[in-house]
Amino acid sequence: MENEGIDILQFNSEQCVDLVIRYVQNLVDEHKMKQSAPAGRRRSHVDSLQEGVIRRLQPQPPLLGSDQFENSNPELYTNPSYAIKQYQFFWLSNPPVLSIADYIHRFHRYCKPSPATYISIGNIFHNIVSRNIIPITERNAFRLFSSVFMISSKAIEDELRSMKRYASIAGLKENELKRLELSILLLIEYDLRVDHDSLQSNLSKWIHTVK
Repeated sequence: MENEGIDILQFNSEQCVDLVIRYVQNLVDEHKMKQSAPAGRRRSHVDSLQEGVIRRLQPQPPLLGSDQFENSNPELYTNPSYAIKQYQFFWLSNPPVLSIADYIHRFHRYCKPSPATYISIGNIFHNIVSRNIIPITERNAFRLFSSVFMISSKAIEDELRSMKRYASIAGLKENELKRLELSILLLIEYDLRVDHDSLQSNLSKWIHTVK
């Protein structure tokens, strides 16, 4: 699909959920391909995680008083072990029972989000990958999606749901989802722009990667 001439107003929720499912699945499949590379070129889970941390660490914390300083956690810039811990919250200890498509459709069925929410979700995943924040795998895609879905819904949708409701749909305990919500906000540095122009630009950035 070409991104030239794309208009977010032309997309309905059914089209958008399909795009997000395919995009997230593509990211998981790409990681699998990297892991199946010859031994000399294979990157371990730890290597990928460490690279994400190292790339996120900056020479110095944000300037005192700046917008970035107000919205950031200094430990993410100075303490790799703290940052890695934030990433590990998203990992499942056992293989998931549901497919990625089935899991995402749970949210679609029970929350009925607008197209803008899905475009925001796709943009956050795009930023996670393009900025090497964390590799998207079959073990973390589910918790990443649940937390990204929740923060996007809160930022965009008029109808707000309780944490208990989101946790029930996600198959998580409330305290687990709260921790994931905080972790994802820290990792993306609270970047939740939702105006029309940014959503339009965001859609054009990642839609061309969908098979």
